[in-house]
Formats: sequence, C-alpha cells, structure tokens
Amino acid sequence: MKQNLWQTIRDGQVSKMLRATLALLLLQGLATTAFSQTMVHRWSFTNDASDSIGGADGVLIGDAYVDNGAVVLDGSYPTFVDLGRDLVTNLTSFTFETWVTWNGGNIWQRIFDFGNSTLGPGVPQYEISSIVLTPSCDLSPGYGPDIGTFIHPAGSILYYYSANFTPYPLPPGFLHHLVWTYDKPSTTSTLYLDGKAISVNPSQTRSPADVGPTDNCWLGHSQYFLDPDFNGSINEFRIYDGALSAAVVSVNYTNGPDMTGWGPLLGIRLIAPATTMRAGTTQQLQFAADFQNVSNLQFTATSGVTYQSTDTNVLTVTTNGLLTSLNSNTASASIIASYQGQTSTQTIQVVAFPEATLLHRYSFVTGGADSVGTADATLQGNATISNGVVVLNGNNSWVKMPPNFLDDLTNVTFEFWLTWL
Repeated sequence: MKQNLWQTIRDGQVSKMLRATLALLLLQGLATTAFSQTMVHRWSFTNDASDSIGGADGVLIGDAYVDNGAVVLDGSYPTFVDLGRDLVTNLTSFTFETWVTWNGGNIWQRIFDFGNSTLGPGVPQYEISSIVLTPSCDLSPGYGPDIGTFIHPAGSILYYYSANFTPYPLPPGFLHHLVWTYDKPSTTSTLYLDGKAISVNPSQTRSPADVGPTDNCWLGHSQYFLDPDFNGSINEFRIYDGALSAAVVSVNYTNGPDMTGWGPLLGIRLIAPATTMRAGTTQQLQFAADFQNVSNLQFTATSGVTYQSTDTNVLTVTTNGLLTSLNSNTASASIIASYQGQTSTQTIQVVAFPEATLLHRYSFVTGGADSVGTADATLQGNATISNGVVVLNGNNSWVKMPPNFLDDLTNVTFEFWLTWL
C-alpha cells in the first residue's frame, strides 16, 4: 500500500495539493510505526477545564478563569488549575504538549507540576518529587534563565534529573507551542518550541513511572511554596502515552491548538520594544502573525518574513530582526516587515548622545586633587602616589571621594586607566 502510494505521488497522477496531503498522511503513518503514542488526556478550555478524553476534569483555583478558549492565570498566589491525582503514574514513554502564552516575571513559574509536597494532597510546601515544565529557571549554571524540564523522583537530587534546558527563557507575550517528549527505549528526551527541537537529551533515565503516585497534578502551580504561580494563559494541554515523533510535532504545530489548522492570514504586527534609540545601540524587533484560528504567533525569525530599512544610514536590520542605529546625529527611519503580501511599519527615532563635558579629573600627580572641578579626593590608609599613579595594595588602602559630588548627573561616563594585580 505504502509503495503504491509513493509511486502515485512520484508519477504525478494526482494534483499538487493532493500529493502534499497524501505525503503528509504517509509521513504520519511511518512516524506512528516508529513511535507508538496515544493521547490519554486533553484540556481545551473551551468553556471550562474539562478533560475531553481521559475524564480528569480540572478545577479552577483562585483567580483562574476561562476566556476565549484559554485558561487565564494572572500569577496571583494561589491561582492555578487542579487536575487531580496520578495522571501519569504508570507512563514510561510520554509526551506533554501545550499551547501557552507566558507574560514574563520571576523564574521558577510552572506551566505544569505533577508531584508531591511534604504537606500532602492539595497543599504546597517542600517538594518531595515532581515532573515539571517551567518557562524560566536556572537549571543550567552559567546560562539561565532558561526553559527547563525535569523529572525528580523522591529521594533524588533535583539537578541530577533535569531533562532539558535552553540558554534562554520562553519568549514572553506570544502564543507558543511547547512539546516535551521522552522515549524510554532510547532514553531520549526532546523539547520542542514552535514545531522545532530546541533541546535533546540522549541519556534521560527517569520517567513518570519512577516518580510514582502524585498527589498534586497542577497547571500553573508549584509543589514548592516559595515558587511564584504562572502568569499567562494556556490554550491547550495534552498528555500522550508514548513519544510523538518530530514529524507529528511539526504537523501539530501547523494545525494549531484546535487541530483545524491556522486558517487564512489576517494580519501581521511589527513590534519595537523601544521607538527611540541612542545612536550606536541595538534592539531585537518582534514580529507577530494573526490567523483566523490562532493569533499572536511569534514569527520574528520565520522563513518568509523580511525586514527593510527606509534609510540604511540611520538604521540597519538583520534577517532575524536585530535592529542597529548607526547615525551619530538625531534622525529617524522606518522598518518595514513583510510576510505573505502584508506589511507592517514601525518608525524609530535615533537620538544622538549629547556632547560630554569633563567635570572632574584626578591625575594623581602629587595627591587626590581634582584638576577640573573642586571635588578633591583624599588618600586613605596605605594608599600612596608613585609616578603619577595612586597605588592601592589591597591592605587598608583606598581613595575617598567627596560626598554627593555626582548627585545631579542623569547621564554619566566614568573613564580611567588602571592596572589590576
């Protein structure tokens, strides 16, 4: 059957659209052969937090409410969705899939947290065990904040069981597709963002079955009582028994949270965090696309999006939307973003730095005299002057500046020459 189907596609015996559809179906069929998966829970938040597949209806806690096909969680503690108990206790291979908008804020918010606290069911305190997806954490020392996933069985050290992390947090303010898969036979854990794999861990050894029974299965709430609640909204949350393949994840992203496809493009928006820039600085533009069935998708670096400056002597922009101001004088120019025949324009003013005025100068010729202003400094402790240099040996030696001599400055430059031993 599959061989005949490929022959039909190759020989061009069907239309271009039908060929694409048949190829996609075949791809999904091949993926299913390699990755067996079954959706066991689905919360679409159409009117409430009901589970349309597994019967694990959720309860809205605190200020949580459903609006326009999403559960809204404003970060006020406690505000979350309680999904009950033991949703993933027996899973070895799994997929967590969600469409989510994060509004930013402190690290260690939870998109979901399935686990146990020291106070038992319904009450956070200290975490005993957990399965977590967070939009921003510090799981990767030296990088963070980052998107993080981890599986933490009771009695283990949390950081030893981090599954995936990225050197950046979930971009706030946009609707994103996040998928976390784990294939037990290959010990491979994969984190996807907007249809693309962004972190692959080939040696994850833990699964929900290792965590065991979970008293608390929460969306937007942590087992640990000092972690903040989630600030944002969740349009769709699904759990699968089995790991989705990369091909299926890509298809699901294209289909959107309601599985009907995005629909026609309705509009685009170019967003500049700052409409005024100093000369010689940069900022990252953002690009959002709104479709009939899903809106506010982040398309900043999506193929097909183009950026153009109306005056490249004032502003330049990369293919990924990084904006640089060039002109040393005050000027303005516009950036035009285009996608599928639609355009969006943002005007940026470049403001020149005012000419700097030297207010104080310490040359340490014979002491701490201010040769330009009147704010003379004094040598303290073991500080000495030698050959036009103040010597500070780290042993009770410093230079004391007069109080309040910088109080009226709003823009400032400190310039100095030093040798650090």
